[in-house]
Amino acid sequence: MSQTAANNTITIKYTALPYQESIIQTDTPALWSNNSVITSYWSVDQDNPLGSGTSVANSIMDTSLVRSGYSYYVTDQKGSSYATMSSAAAAASVNAWDSTSNSAPQSWTVKYVPDYQGAYLYTRDYSYVNGSYSATTSSGTYKDAAGGRTGGAISFSTADSSLPKSGYTYTVTGPDNITYSNLSSAVAANSFDNTDNKVAGVQTSSDTSYQYFTVNYTPATQTTSLVVDSNSPVKAGSVLASSLGATSATISLPYTDASLSTAGYSYVVKGPNGSNYSTLSSAVAANSLYDATNNTGTTDSSAQVFTVSYVAQYQAAALRYDASGPISAGSTKATASGTTGGTIAFAGVTDSNLASAGYTYTVKYMGTDAPDSTAYTTLSSAVAAHPRYDATANSGSSDASSQVFQITYKTNQYASLFTDSTDTSSNSVLSYSAINETTNGPASSAISFSTTDSQLARSGYSYVVQVLNSAGSVINSYTTLTSAVAAQKYDIPQMQRMQRPTLKCNVSRLFMHHKRLILRTTTMMKTVKRLRQR
Repeated sequence: MSQTAANNTITIKYTALPYQESIIQTDTPALWSNNSVITSYWSVDQDNPLGSGTSVANSIMDTSLVRSGYSYYVTDQKGSSYATMSSAAAAASVNAWDSTSNSAPQSWTVKYVPDYQGAYLYTRDYSYVNGSYSATTSSGTYKDAAGGRTGGAISFSTADSSLPKSGYTYTVTGPDNITYSNLSSAVAANSFDNTDNKVAGVQTSSDTSYQYFTVNYTPATQTTSLVVDSNSPVKAGSVLASSLGATSATISLPYTDASLSTAGYSYVVKGPNGSNYSTLSSAVAANSLYDATNNTGTTDSSAQVFTVSYVAQYQAAALRYDASGPISAGSTKATASGTTGGTIAFAGVTDSNLASAGYTYTVKYMGTDAPDSTAYTTLSSAVAAHPRYDATANSGSSDASSQVFQITYKTNQYASLFTDSTDTSSNSVLSYSAINETTNGPASSAISFSTTDSQLARSGYSYVVQVLNSAGSVINSYTTLTSAVAAQKYDIPQMQRMQRPTLKCNVSRLFMHHKRLILRTTTMMKTVKRLRQR
């Protein structure tokens, strides 16, 4: 204060108070870009409460503090709690600037509480249809659930060790729509989301939008094959067909019962289940789905196999007499039976006991499997030419078409060749050598003698061979025995004779040669031979 003669002056000097700071902070910086301080204010206006128009409390609105998936409350510097920032700012006891030296700013802390969040684990099976995989159900099947809080780690009681399923591989699709190779990696990549799960501002224990993890089961490739048993009489060990499919898909083999059918054989099909079936179709019907072997790629560690076993069918053969033959016409001499492809044998029947005095026989094979017009001269040669049972389709112990060997007997015919010791003039033949030979054979067959023209020739003689019938009449004459038998066959069924072939001699030469033993110059006829055919 100063004083003069004119005036008394009082001067008042003010010293400014320190600046004060007020901050609003959070215990969850992650919700504020990793900043713990939401905002701060400085003021020298000590007379204004913090709640005035220029105060912090009015500047921070509750709506700006809201974070999805969280609820919050506010605590003041004295530790009191408020449901909202506005209610904290309205508290008069703390809503005033203090007079500290700014070593401890006034503060409000916004504390966030995460909401309840939920997650589900579902499984979904896929099938392989028309060249692509498709889900067998639209929604999948519930497997497990987990609950937690916003931003927390998800943990199911189900582990990867319990997820493998025979015949399938699996992947896991997370709520981020990314597919992972297993559940643990899917869960590691996803935490509980921040769905706002409050009712009238109050947290609940349910989730309005659950997070879903789906285990996708994809069927492995399976293989099936159709093979023939290694001991089968036909097609042994061969692979007839094979096919690829997927676990639990319907088996389809590119083979039919018609393709399996083999003449002369029946068959059974052993299915993968170990049972036998009379047809392929019934075997496949009873084993209609691909199994669930754990496989990778297109290799099956245990393929399903259908095994075909062929069984030779019953076959029969018969040895029958020719229906038009002279012995046991049309009757059966013997029968034999066996199976397709087996060796034919007529027990107790041999060529020696087929022989019958006065007859010759031939055997013809009458089977239609291998037509043969040959007339075999023995049974053994006929059977040797057709030694196996045919492949007629039969059932049980009957043969729809037995193989027949036909025996045809023919009655033997006879022919005789002989000579006389005198000529036609009753003179003895010089150097005469008697020939008397009889031969036989079936009717219409060629006649054959062991005697030859060279044996008939006599020096000084010529001869002719006369063929006589059973009545003794001359049928024909020939200049040689060879030409005579070539022109004749055993007759049917009457008897023929080749009789009195004659030798002609020049008597005068003979007389001159024999020094006039006979003084005649006539030509004499001398009987040299007689062929008799009867």
